Amino acid sequence: MANISSVSPAQLARRRRLVRQQRRRKFFHTAWQVLIIGSLTGGLVWFTTRPDWFIYQANEVVISGNQFLSAQAVKSLLPITYPTSLLQLNPQEIAEKLESSGPIAQANVTRKLFPPKLIVEVQEKRPVAIAQVPSSTVQKPPSAQQKNHPIPPLSQNAQIGLLDENGVWISQGGDISPDQFLQLPTLTVIGDPKRYQPYWLQVYQAINRSPMKIYEIDWRDPSNLILKTELGIVHCGGQTSQLVEQLHILDKMRNLPAQVNPSQIDYIDLKNPQKPTIRKTP
Repeated sequence: MANISSVSPAQLARRRRLVRQQRRRKFFHTAWQVLIIGSLTGGLVWFTTRPDWFIYQANEVVISGNQFLSAQAVKSLLPITYPTSLLQLNPQEIAEKLESSGPIAQANVTRKLFPPKLIVEVQEKRPVAIAQVPSSTVQKPPSAQQKNHPIPPLSQNAQIGLLDENGVWISQGGDISPDQFLQLPTLTVIGDPKRYQPYWLQVYQAINRSPMKIYEIDWRDPSNLILKTELGIVHCGGQTSQLVEQLHILDKMRNLPAQVNPSQIDYIDLKNPQKPTIRKTP
């Protein structure tokens, strides 16, 4: 190690200059870092708060792919408050929220900055039946005077919703009601879904394949499935496993109105499909 007394004044002066230069470089380096970080932060704040990248109302949301629900109904399911920044929206979270709702099976959400828009593409669950859950399980089945109406008046105390082909509720009050669907099914089912859900798919497939028009399924009495058909009221009993055969027999009875005055028929009894019976009005 060199003796301090042997260091010349010129060497000390040179060392001082080097230290000052290093300090200045460090200062400028730090200053540039602060300036760059500040500029990036300011730019990010400016970028995310630009009015041009906000959506201010629901008409700046574009809905596509909807066949059954109205665009307004889909927009009502979006977890968005207006105005909102497009850059702060999470498309994946919005899609998951839509898919967790009853009517939407799949959703894809994308953002468009120029011009600012939120694009929502949906695939809906297909409603196949209007479901009526009576307020009381003890209700009279349709009367003879109602049998010629395709869809009977719904009780004011009944709970109304829509079912998909698996018997799952896709609309039951809340944010979406049946009147917000563009197309409603022509089939109505009356009864407690907890009772008929295990048999729904089997019964619906049989009815859907039948050439006979079926307007209503009355499932209020588990021991007697009642159908409202183009021939009138049909009692099928409680064995849903024979429904395909019963509908086949019913189709063979198409000429019944030419043989018996429909106004004189109370209902057609197909509980035993091998021995169909006409129950006439007293």
